[in-house]
Amino acid sequence: MEKNSHSKKNKEKVRVKIKDFEKLQTVGLGSFGRVRLCRHKKSDKIYVMKILKKNEIIKQKQVDHVFSEYNILSVLNHPFIVQLIGLNFEDPKYLYLILEYIQEVNYSLYLEQKILFL
Repeated sequence: MEKNSHSKKNKEKVRVKIKDFEKLQTVGLGSFGRVRLCRHKKSDKIYVMKILKKNEIIKQKQVDHVFSEYNILSVLNHPFIVQLIGLNFEDPKYLYLILEYIQEVNYSLYLEQKILFL
């Protein structure tokens, strides 16, 4: 599950299963579910798991929105956009998006410090 390089020919996604990951702490909540850090058991690499509730997506009429997000992330290949690693539909209640993990950076603080020194 190595990170894809930023070339079109390496944009192939890996088919993963939820059981391949150990769920870690929650890092975000949204209207459809939550975002958790997770560890790929084989590689020991940390990823982000976006867990979306199917019933909420349908209830809020956001099915097209969610599939658009997936389709866009599937084709985008840019160093400033997180890479989609995999999608799993095995669970009847949830959709799972596995994304590369970018360590949190406090950009507000960074910019504030830069402005102070200008």
